[in-house]
Amino acid sequence: MSLFKERAASAKKVISLQNEIITLKNALRVQKEGSESSKELDALNLTNETLALKIDQLAASVNSLKADNKKVKSENTRLKKKLLKAQAEIEAASSSPEETTGEN
Repeated sequence: MSLFKERAASAKKVISLQNEIITLKNALRVQKEGSESSKELDALNLTNETLALKIDQLAASVNSLKADNKKVKSENTRLKKKLLKAQAEIEAASSSPEETTGEN
């Protein structure tokens, strides 16, 4: 092989190796970015799990408060009925002496 052909072949090999190095550097850069993305993803997943637990706790709290509210409303209704009954008894008691006084 002539010297010129050997130099041309060597130049092609060098260019091929340089292209391969550039390709591998790009692949390495993408892999590093992927690892940073995975760290961010892990952090976001952890935050998501924490918020899911808080949501569950708040849902349980809301359910408890709803039950307490239902009890209070029931007690309120019971007391209103008791008050109306007592008022009716008072009115009946105050109107009864008037009726008996009016008859005499």
